[in-house]
Amino acid sequence: MNKICIIGLGKLGSHLYYSLNKTAKYNVHYTVKNSRTKTKPDKINECGIIFICTPDSIINRVVNELKKKAYNLDKKYIYHTSGAFDSDLLKYLEDKGAYTGSFHPVQTFETRITSRNDRFKNIFIAIEGSPQALKKAEEISSALGASTVTLSKKDKLLHHINSVIASNYLISFLHQIEKVSLLISGIYSGKKGRLNGFKKCSFFNIYKPLIEQTLKNIDSKGTASSLTGPIARNDIKTIIAHLSTIREKIPWLLPFYSLMGTEAIKLALKKKSIKEPDAKNLLKELNKTGLTKRKRN
Repeated sequence: MNKICIIGLGKLGSHLYYSLNKTAKYNVHYTVKNSRTKTKPDKINECGIIFICTPDSIINRVVNELKKKAYNLDKKYIYHTSGAFDSDLLKYLEDKGAYTGSFHPVQTFETRITSRNDRFKNIFIAIEGSPQALKKAEEISSALGASTVTLSKKDKLLHHINSVIASNYLISFLHQIEKVSLLISGIYSGKKGRLNGFKKCSFFNIYKPLIEQTLKNIDSKGTASSLTGPIARNDIKTIIAHLSTIREKIPWLLPFYSLMGTEAIKLALKKKSIKEPDAKNLLKELNKTGLTKRKRN
């Protein structure tokens, strides 16, 4: 039975809804907008697959609802879409005969949608759970145009940490470029307006080709071999100049710059583009303080 129920029509749930309805094999028969929406047990009972797409803190509430006698879960496939938690959150539903698992798309869903979308195409979906649930999850992923990666329960949180770094922290990382770009804009355009290009959103176009080529290099050569720049070539004079300007004009960037510089030194050593004495000298400069008045930003 390929009728699907989606509980939680938020950002991820809405994308899953429209993507599933594009497939020839699966259709969303019943949806529950959120945990406050009254469910119809007869509608859920008609479905063979249930996706719980609510926030993590709500999953237990949904499980407690599905545990009630009104719901027939025998041989139904039930998944939650949490990245951080494993299928143990659904273990009480196994007592009712359900096959349970976790189904986490390695993708970002920044807004709720109301029309067709291909956000699931060519991505990976991290799955974990019972053998029956894994097999069905692979079939659903294939229908969505996605691939699967099977995780053990002990590795689920490690996978989610990677996902957060790859998306959320990447945005935080690029936000530093945005803030410095706004500073550049102010320096050159004065009070009359911003320099063309260095605007709040369009600033990204200036650095986008650099970012994209860096990602391509990593994809083909790995991280260490792709490292370029002043640390990779032991250009300590440039690093000192950077740090001097940062302390003078943008002191809030110093902890970030120093941390990233330290990680770059480790990669440069791995690449063998610098030697241990070079690394020590670079680290010495990065670890210098010298902040007089810390600006808040």
